[in-house]
Amino acid sequence: FLEQGQRTGLLLVVKDHDVATMHLSDGSVVDVETGEKLPDPDSVARLFHVLDWTHGRFEFTNAEVVSERTINMPTSALLAEYTQRRSENS
Repeated sequence: FLEQGQRTGLLLVVKDHDVATMHLSDGSVVDVETGEKLPDPDSVARLFHVLDWTHGRFEFTNAEVVSERTINMPTSALLAEYTQRRSENS
């Protein structure tokens, strides 16, 4: 719904003691920060890691996004890629 509404801001996702912040610009995820150190520092890998979470809470805040764009794919394409990888690994 954030992509469809072309929302810009921060999506905070919390699972137990793990926290992730997704930076969105015009509905697209442009960067992802996580509190935990992951083996692959790539932003897409961090996004896929958060998408693996099976429970948690989230909150979106409208805000100006000042982070560098580290993800250059539309969110719908990222979700399709994630789904494909999950089905290949099952």
